[in-house]
Amino acid sequence: MDPWDNKLAFINECFFLVLGYHMFMFTDYNNSPAAKNNVGWSFVMVSIANFLFPNLYLVVTQLVSEVYTNFRSNEEVINPKEAYKNHCRKERLDLIQKYKFHVQAQ
Repeated sequence: MDPWDNKLAFINECFFLVLGYHMFMFTDYNNSPAAKNNVGWSFVMVSIANFLFPNLYLVVTQLVSEVYTNFRSNEEVINPKEAYKNHCRKERLDLIQKYKFHVQAQ
């Protein structure tokens, strides 16, 4: 297990704890509509922060890491045009071999 996974889980749990505390302000305990409106916006901002910081940050860093390792690999880079020409050439050779086989069989 990656050590970052444990930290990510802890950060997510903290955000959900804060969001859970926001829920108390939406009950009849708080009678002020303006306060409920402000708490609602706070709830939205905390939710967006939870999405952006740990989760989106983790996805972007892993994506950048994979792209970097793929570009830095020692494997030969395949030219798409060459790959298509080789594929077409192979198909033509297969058809020629198939045609010759049928001609020889008759």
